[in-house]
Amino acid sequence: MALVPISREIHARTKVRPLSSLSFARETATVQVCGAEIAAIGQELPVVFARSGDGFIPVALLGFRPQQNLLIDPQGRWLGHHLPAVWRRGPFRLAHIAGEAEGKMALCLDDSDEHLNESEGQSLFDESGAPTALVNTASALLTQIERDARMTHALCATLDRFELIVPWDLDITQPDGTAQRVGGLFRVDEARIATLSADALVEVRDAGALPVIYAHLLSLSKISTLGRLARLANERTQQQTAMQNGNLNLDRAFGIVEDDPFLF
Repeated sequence: MALVPISREIHARTKVRPLSSLSFARETATVQVCGAEIAAIGQELPVVFARSGDGFIPVALLGFRPQQNLLIDPQGRWLGHHLPAVWRRGPFRLAHIAGEAEGKMALCLDDSDEHLNESEGQSLFDESGAPTALVNTASALLTQIERDARMTHALCATLDRFELIVPWDLDITQPDGTAQRVGGLFRVDEARIATLSADALVEVRDAGALPVIYAHLLSLSKISTLGRLARLANERTQQQTAMQNGNLNLDRAFGIVEDDPFLF
């Protein structure tokens, strides 16, 4: 990935095609979420914690196996309602400017992104050379992502300092009845919150961590949503295998039980 700062000189003719498929993320089992979108996506999916360097980040759990994303269908469509911000940014990125003050960042393009071209899509600059609404919208989105990421990093550090984030081995029953343990996940120890001193609890509150804790704990009930999607994905795989082998059961494929006649 080569990041190139956006400029009229380089990108006067550059266009960006709309994001039409998320196939590139089909093997992504978790995706980072920050700020207010933790609560938004937590209404649909489990939001847990994962290791990131020496600390933790909140991530939406998208599958139970490595490289499994149950939220993207075979056509590359997102099955949820809230699309994570890191996938809404398209080919746009923010990058630190060498030699500039800390925190100074430039809006860039991932020059290798397949959505960039010079023939179709939205232009980056208008005929007068001014940035279009696309550039302004991307800049606002990325600025918000950066702000949310910094805030979320700080509050996760606070949770970690008070030892509120603990390992979580998630046990899942597979469609064939076998048990599977999903490792590498972490959750907030709800019981430990009650043992915090008043001063510690105020510090957690002032870090903005309480809404994240509530959203995280409530989202864990959405494990059942992933389980349902996993069963559907397994049935789809079985049907595809049966079709390839010439053994497709049409009743099962259309959800027809034996005592339910196929009426015309």
